[in-house]
Amino acid sequence: MLIPYYLSAGPQAFEAKQESKRVKIGFPNLTVSSSQHMGLMRQWLEYCDSRHQCKPQANSSVPTRVIDLGTGKEHTVRLCETKPGDSFRYIALSHCWGTEQHFLTTATNIEEHKRSIPIQTLPRTFQHAIQTTRQLGIRYLWIDSICIIQGDHGDFDKEAEKMESVFSSAYCVLAASSARSQQDGFLNPRKARKVINMVKEGHTRGGVYVSLFSDDFKVHVVNSPLSERGWVLQERALARRTIYFTEWQTYWECGDGIRCETLTLMDNKLISFLGDPNFPSKLSDGTSDRGEKIRFYEGLYKQYSRLTLSRDSDRPIAIAGLEKRLIHDLKSSGGFGVFDDERSLLPRSLLWQRGREFRTLEKIGSQVLPRVPTWSWMAYKGGIDYLDPPFGEVDWNISEIRGNWFGKGNRAELSAITREFRMATTGTTDFDITWDIPKEINSDQARLKCVVVGVLRRRGVSAERKTHYVLIVRLREHDAELPTDETEVYERVGVGKMLGQYIDLNNSQPREWVKIR
Repeated sequence: MLIPYYLSAGPQAFEAKQESKRVKIGFPNLTVSSSQHMGLMRQWLEYCDSRHQCKPQANSSVPTRVIDLGTGKEHTVRLCETKPGDSFRYIALSHCWGTEQHFLTTATNIEEHKRSIPIQTLPRTFQHAIQTTRQLGIRYLWIDSICIIQGDHGDFDKEAEKMESVFSSAYCVLAASSARSQQDGFLNPRKARKVINMVKEGHTRGGVYVSLFSDDFKVHVVNSPLSERGWVLQERALARRTIYFTEWQTYWECGDGIRCETLTLMDNKLISFLGDPNFPSKLSDGTSDRGEKIRFYEGLYKQYSRLTLSRDSDRPIAIAGLEKRLIHDLKSSGGFGVFDDERSLLPRSLLWQRGREFRTLEKIGSQVLPRVPTWSWMAYKGGIDYLDPPFGEVDWNISEIRGNWFGKGNRAELSAITREFRMATTGTTDFDITWDIPKEINSDQARLKCVVVGVLRRRGVSAERKTHYVLIVRLREHDAELPTDETEVYERVGVGKMLGQYIDLNNSQPREWVKIR
């Protein structure tokens, strides 16, 4: 077992270099919310402000509403509405709502909140956010449930579109990683960490400590209760700097990497992508090829699809700001988890499938505007994976599938040529289809067709023996929203690959363009 040594950190320890991989300069234990703890966080901010390019621009936009914390001594705070041209530093809170009673701003109490909110009436997580923000020397705080009008006659839909700006313009984000609800708080006593003080003979206290290694960002942050929440993936990616409060210690994340209370500096490629203050600029710095970019967004979507949301209908909304940046970086159009650069991105990003650990996906019943199409995984509840066609070895069928983004009726749809196919009668690796909702598929194949999105290259092999990547679509029985001149609309029901011998490649039926929604 590796048991590292720690040198006791002095006032300038943050700038000290780790001269040895075995002897670390850091704090063996910090009392939460102590002057030393808060002082370290202020040093993190000051160091980043002076050495890095992470902080927001001086003229960055501010949210529609923020909480005014006053001079720092009052027992009340108040909600205030900003004006065009306002510019000031504010901190944003990333937190779990939980299942307990929530503290909210509504249309009926907003005027009361604008006059005064007694701090003692707020849940502990919010009280701790106010305490921390004040001690960091910042006057304004943004908390979603207070700064967005919730419920009937609220403005959630309007404000949700501004989440990208709210988090990317914040001076810093406080992440309540250890709190499962508004009531839990995050400035709580930590889990005990055994530390042995190495005392020299004749001294009562020494400067060298022995401790079990305790810096584990994945366990403490990535696997924390907060990181199970769907909105948080976007909040982390869009934030320029974040301070994470965990059950073990506090972590700092900015474009330079991740720092711990032990003053260890961590870095790896995925962490640096999500911690990028100008996300996802590190994908465009010349070190990432096209394949790596595709793998990255697939990994993000696989992770996001397994996170929880209080409202399933938020599935396309809670990642919209992040997706907007990915679309721009990939120089494409698109939406709902699908990209279209008129090359290979559209067919490849359509090849998502039900996650292996899920027996079925569940259709999200709420109508989201613009309506989410069936060929998007955002229309379903459940985790996804992706088929893995080898890069550079597939001929993508872009001539037979086209995207129409937010066209007629402000809805996204595909236009594609469908083909007849036959099911394999026995289990075979030549025919591998994953159904989105298996119970909806029966032996009646009359309404099922396939869309060929790509063919694996194999020299000297006939089309019948080549692997074809396909979407399986089904003719809708009825769609009340269809115009009278549109009689056939298909929906996606599955995805997979099969040899060409199962597909009508000879066009025995007339080729016809259809709509898939």
